[in-house]
Amino acid sequence: MDFISWLDDHIETGKRLEGVFKHDVLLEDVNDDVKIWVKGVGRAVVGIPENMGQWRILKEGGWYKTCDFILIGEHPRHGSYVFLVELKATPKDREELRPKEKDGGRMELRWNISIFHYLFSVFRTDEHDQDLDCKFTVRRFLIGNTYSRTLNARFKKEGVRGRVFDCEMYNGVCINFLATSGNTFPVRVKDMITKSK
Repeated sequence: MDFISWLDDHIETGKRLEGVFKHDVLLEDVNDDVKIWVKGVGRAVVGIPENMGQWRILKEGGWYKTCDFILIGEHPRHGSYVFLVELKATPKDREELRPKEKDGGRMELRWNISIFHYLFSVFRTDEHDQDLDCKFTVRRFLIGNTYSRTLNARFKKEGVRGRVFDCEMYNGVCINFLATSGNTFPVRVKDMITKSK
């Protein structure tokens, strides 16, 4: 059995959005009213890490939560992929973060890849093939309705037009910013792979 089919069989209902997809998926955060369509996901499973167990780590006296979604799938031209997605009403630039906001969702995106590694490890064990290996493209996305003031100013200054992926390094990982411009607009898996780092 392949990994995507195995995930579809083994992640419980309520701990994912649906089973195997063929076309598109809507990612939604009802608390911040952020929605985004991901188009062309191919065969994919979208898990909700918060519901998948106690995926938390203790650091500096507090518990870090999980990211909102982990999307694992296969693109016909770009291979297997893992997207970690955090939805915020307005993603903050690092310079704008107030102390109480800590990292604005960045830490969840930094360490939640461990969920994927765990799932893949269990899959290999369940399939009795410890030598099984597969390369996945890993991307992290911080998505909101609008950019923050500083990010908007940065894009304007640098002459960037349209919806773009703005990437920044955070504690050794690359996080991609994306704005929905206040609407539920589609973003393609192909672009999420090729236009992000």
